[in-house]
Parts: sequence; structure tokens; C-alpha cells
Amino acid sequence: MIKRDIIARALIELVEEGKQDPKDVASNFVSFSKKHNMEGRVKNVLRVLEDKQEKEKNRNTVFIKTAREIPEKLLIEIKKHLKIPEDAPTSVSQDETMLGGFRVSYKDKLYEYGLKLRLNKLRNHLHSKI
Repeated sequence: MIKRDIIARALIELVEEGKQDPKDVASNFVSFSKKHNMEGRVKNVLRVLEDKQEKEKNRNTVFIKTAREIPEKLLIEIKKHLKIPEDAPTSVSQDETMLGGFRVSYKDKLYEYGLKLRLNKLRNHLHSKI
């Protein structure tokens, strides 16, 4: 029997590659499922699709952690500096363990501008020179 992840991936590819309209893909999948007595699998495949959609949404969200609250204007400047689209969804949280600065996570990248990291780098650099 075909695994639900493989079915979900195939459905996503059909839509993403622009081969078929999403409504047609869904309709054809349901018809196929009925024809092959796989109706019980539809719910599982939908769950996988929802999980993948949520992961993709999170991947495209800018997560910013700061030591304290920062103004909206600074958020815009951070995105501009890191070449992140201004309209990208943003989630800002405060991390009291940070001494200062900020940490940005976007797509598969982590940008670290924390004061603690910079102090550690300076300390290591000074130790290596001694």
C-alpha cells in the first residue's frame, strides 16, 4: 500500500508545478480513493498536507528574539538589512536570557546579533592572541 506521505507529496507536486488546479487535484484524489477503497486514508493524507502547510508557513515566517521590546521601525530595518521581504510574516518574542541584541530565524538561516555571542567571540579572540 502507498504511504500517506508519498501520496501527499504527489498531490503537492501536482499543484506546485502548475500542472493542475488544486480543486481538481482534491476532487480527483477523493474519486481515486473511493474507486480503490482507500477512503479511510483520505483523512490521514489531509493531516499530512496540513502539517506540511504549517511547516511551510513557519519556514516563511521571520522569528525575532530580542532582549527587550523593539519598535516597529527597527523591525523594518532588520528585515531590510537581512534582505527579507518587508511583507514576510513576523513573530517577535523577548528572551530575558539575552544580554542585548537580537536573533533572527528565517527560512533555513539563523542570524545571530546577540551581545553575549559577540562578547564570547571577543574573549576567544583575545585568548588566542595571548
